[in-house]
Amino acid sequence: MEKENAGLSISEEDFIKLLASARGNDKKAIERLLTLFEQDILYLSKYMRMPYEDAKQTLITELISLFKKET
Repeated sequence: MEKENAGLSISEEDFIKLLASARGNDKKAIERLLTLFEQDILYLSKYMRMPYEDAKQTLITELISLFKKET
């Protein structure tokens, strides 16, 4: 059976607003987005071939650059 997602969730509309704010360098929006992805970051960093803390920081850095990237 699939595990229940215990993480935070927001509507698509709210996510788009947060993303737009993050692109405008709103630090609180970036922090909120990182919080939304925190469980994914922790999970994925276990499987990266580098020290755990380095893996977490790498994922966070890449996510921030994706948040700020224009389409």
